[in-house]
Amino acid sequence: MAKRENITPAELLRQVRLLEIKTRQKTKDMFSGGYHSNFKGMGITFSEVRPYQYGDDIRSIDWNVTAKTGSPHIKIFEEERELSVLLAVDISQSTLFGAHGKTISRQITELCASLSVTAERNGDKVGLMLFSADNESFVPPKKGKAQLLKILRDLVLLEAKDTRTNIGASLKFLRRVLKKHHLIFVISDFLDTGYTKELSLLAQKHEVIGIRIWDQFYDHLPTTGLVKTVDPESGQDVLVDFGSDDRQVLLNYYRNQTAFFEDAFIRARASNLTIKTDESVHKSMLAFFNKRNSNLGR
Repeated sequence: MAKRENITPAELLRQVRLLEIKTRQKTKDMFSGGYHSNFKGMGITFSEVRPYQYGDDIRSIDWNVTAKTGSPHIKIFEEERELSVLLAVDISQSTLFGAHGKTISRQITELCASLSVTAERNGDKVGLMLFSADNESFVPPKKGKAQLLKILRDLVLLEAKDTRTNIGASLKFLRRVLKKHHLIFVISDFLDTGYTKELSLLAQKHEVIGIRIWDQFYDHLPTTGLVKTVDPESGQDVLVDFGSDDRQVLLNYYRNQTAFFEDAFIRARASNLTIKTDESVHKSMLAFFNKRNSNLGR
C-alpha cells in the first residue's frame, strides 16, 4: 500500500468521513439488490432447552438434560439473524501495482469500504484482518458505527511491514481465532500458491468467498520493449525484455496463478470472483450477489 507520511488527525478524519459518504451513496443497490438476501438466515443457532410438549419433534430431545431431570426436554434453535463478517485483506507489495488507472490497493480499499458499510447497514458484525507474509493486524468483528469508522480508518492508513504474501498462513490464523461461524471475504491479487489445504479447512466451518483484484496488464503483456519493472513480492527492480522469452515466462506465471486461485476455491467448494482494476467494485459485487441469489433460488 502507498505510504502516507505525516498525515494529521484532521486529515485522517476527513478522508475517513469522505470514504464513508461516498461508499454509502454507492452501496444502496448492492445492499437492497443482493447482500441482505444472500446471507441472512445462513444457519441456525442454539437458543434454549425447555420441557417437551405434545407435538414436538422427538429428534430435538436433549437426552443429557432428560436423563438429569427425569423428564423429557428438547433443544430450541433459532435462525441466525446476525452475521459476523470478516474481511481478510492482502496489503503486500504486489497490491501497489496498477497499469490501468487504479492500483490494486485502491480497488481493494473501495471494495472493503463497500462491504463494511453494507454489513453495518444490515446490522451485522464486521471485522478486518490485514496480512502480508504474516498477520499485520486483526480487528475482531463488532457491530456499530464506531466499529465501521475504525475499519475505514485502518483502510485509509493501509501500509504493510512485509513486502511478501503468505495466504496460507493468514488462513491458518483465522482458523485458530474464529471459533463461531463467520462470513469471510479473502481479498487479494492472489499472487501466491500453497494455500489449498488451509482454505479447505477454513471453508469447512465458515463461508469463504475469495475476491481477486486483478490488473489487465497481467493478461495482456507488451510484445516488445525493454521495461524496468518491480518484482511484486520482493520490491527489487527487474529488467524485463518483452521481446524475448521473458515475456512468455512472465505470462505463464500469471496464468498459473489464475489457475491455482480458481482451482483452490473449487476444491474448497468456496465461491470466488475476479474484479479488474478498471471495473466498478459495486456493480461487480451486485452482479455476484444477484447470481448467487439466482443459484440459491431466492
